[in-house]
Amino acid sequence: MRYFREHFLNYMFELVEDEDLRQKWIEKNVQVIKRAQLLSMRFLLLMIGYIAILHSMSGLELYKNRLSG
Repeated sequence: MRYFREHFLNYMFELVEDEDLRQKWIEKNVQVIKRAQLLSMRFLLLMIGYIAILHSMSGLELYKNRLSG
């Protein structure tokens, strides 16, 4: 899929002859890529936090079981 997308974008880029339009297109694609990277980083941090909370909760359960048993 990535291979197809890159070649398609390169092909479309070559069709555009107006330099200003090319520059706007490049800036728009860079913004989209940066936004996607930011969202994926947020998702990764959210998942790490979720795993850490679950891990600490299971640790608390083990601690409670040791105290009671």
